[in-house]
Amino acid sequence: MLGRGRNWFVVLPDAEPPYAAAERLAARAPCVLRHPSGRPWIAGDWAADELRTAVTPRGSLAALGACGATPIELRALLERTLDDARPSDGPTRPSPPGSFHLVVRGPGRVLVQGTASGVRRVFHTRPPGGPVIAGDRADVLAGLVGADVRTEALAARLLYPVGPVAAERVPLWRGVHAVPEDSALVIDSATGDGRCVRRWAPPPPVLSLREGAVRFGAALAAAVDLRTRDGGTVGCDLSGGLDSTPLCFLAARGPARVVAFSSGGRHDDDLRWAARAARHLPDVERIVTPPEEMPLPYDAVTRPDAGTEEPFTGAANAARVVHTARRLAERGCRVHLGGHGGDEVLLAPEAYLHDLLRHAPRAGLRHVRGYRALRRWPLARTVRTFLRPGTYAAFAAAYADGIDGLPPPAAAPPDPWGLGELRTPPWATRRAAEAAREHLRAALAEPPHDLLPPERPGRQAQLDVVRGSGHAVRQVRRIMAEHGLRTEAPLLDDAVVEVCLAVRPHELSTPWRYKPLMAEAMRGTVPEALLARTTKAEGLPDVHAGRRRNLEGILALCEDSRLAGLGLVDAGRLRAHVLSMGTDAPPIALWRTLACEKWLRAVEEDGDGERSAPAAPAALAAPDSPAASGPPDR
Repeated sequence: MLGRGRNWFVVLPDAEPPYAAAERLAARAPCVLRHPSGRPWIAGDWAADELRTAVTPRGSLAALGACGATPIELRALLERTLDDARPSDGPTRPSPPGSFHLVVRGPGRVLVQGTASGVRRVFHTRPPGGPVIAGDRADVLAGLVGADVRTEALAARLLYPVGPVAAERVPLWRGVHAVPEDSALVIDSATGDGRCVRRWAPPPPVLSLREGAVRFGAALAAAVDLRTRDGGTVGCDLSGGLDSTPLCFLAARGPARVVAFSSGGRHDDDLRWAARAARHLPDVERIVTPPEEMPLPYDAVTRPDAGTEEPFTGAANAARVVHTARRLAERGCRVHLGGHGGDEVLLAPEAYLHDLLRHAPRAGLRHVRGYRALRRWPLARTVRTFLRPGTYAAFAAAYADGIDGLPPPAAAPPDPWGLGELRTPPWATRRAAEAAREHLRAALAEPPHDLLPPERPGRQAQLDVVRGSGHAVRQVRRIMAEHGLRTEAPLLDDAVVEVCLAVRPHELSTPWRYKPLMAEAMRGTVPEALLARTTKAEGLPDVHAGRRRNLEGILALCEDSRLAGLGLVDAGRLRAHVLSMGTDAPPIALWRTLACEKWLRAVEEDGDGERSAPAAPAALAAPDSPAASGPPDR
């Protein structure tokens, strides 16, 4: 249940009577902070340098993670949180540097908050007869209450290419709920009740590219400095791209010894660009894994992934994640700075075009023409898409209804809400499709809470893209931690994300420049020749090579399929797809199915025995409403 390594915590109110299972968990936890009553407040397992605390006469604060606030700032944050644990109706003040959970204990209540980016999330559950309990891992809470699997949510995870954040954020454990990323959970110690209160809102997108570049450069430098200022050895990726390479240059300016890891696919130019960058970093030690020695996709297909919280969406690339972690850990790295999230924060999703057309038609038409030429959108479909009226509810309904239609077109302009096209893989059963559809309908029943203002739907798409990346990074962090290396994603720190969100979307993204915000911000730090790169490794040839090499292991997962046992997958059709080398669905469809299959097997093998098995197919129930997690109070 608890996994291995320092990677979990639970938060308990100062409630009477204490919940017995939570007390037992606290007794087993290596790290415990207590209420003045002596009852456990925060119990879990974390490294000493991942905890910052502040105490005033009114209460206590714990920041779990990488927190750049000074002691004075922490005390001020504590007082402000005690005063402001109420709904936020507008943009909030900038976040402190870093990425951390905030846990505050005040008179009669406890507040727990993650990050707006989704890298650090908060979940909660309420056992019978006990108070609401919060934590950063859904599976740990599920173990406390013996929860079974939300089969309908699992069915939705089979859909491809990727579901909306509103659906994917719903925990796979029945009775365990997620706190929205813009909110905090407030637990009343007297009653044991919990409610979600909105405490974050995105900044208005009013900065020009030039203004944003100045602020972005400062925020990113502060994020990297936070991880390097204590010295020691720090690992970085060095691909020569515009996400990880600037982090490496910024890290090299600090007191820490920097070890840079470089590799590439068999058919891309990453290593060539990394070598160019390395010539400007003479004091950085390099680890280079040639493409022929780098694990291929699917190389770890039969090995278990870390944790049982949710399927690891990058399951096909797990071997590469592990390889990187091991190589850097061998060199004594205490932390790894990854470029995760760069595509999501440095590029606005193309749904912004709908907003731009509405508010600045001339500029909007120019951008649409540019993207149509770049993406090869068909003219008729482009016209229909941008002239199509409709509410969020209408788009959401069509989105759920269309999941078992024909595969989505390769080139298509975005819908206003960034929902895209979602499809059922050909091996999914009718039962799976119907369960997934009901789950989507429930998840999308209400417009997103973040929407500010409602006439700019592309803004919500931008937030959702960032959070989708944050959720994926959580999984990568867990796997790397299993192999001895803590991973940080400075580009997904809330302070960095807020600057990117404050830049006008049509200046953040254009059809004519690649990641202009990073290029402008890093002038003088990264050589101009490196900032001019516009290529990006795709890796599709490696995917096909890895699939051929690991065909036997992939087929082994089709045998005695746990998904088939739940009535969600037709094992024969899945096996036929694998043997045909996948001409009827893209690679992402198989990736997501294998991730769900491996996750079910991990749950089955979990040795704590505190959870029940997933429900049998005949017991597919109506999905728990995602609204059970509680909309933010207004």
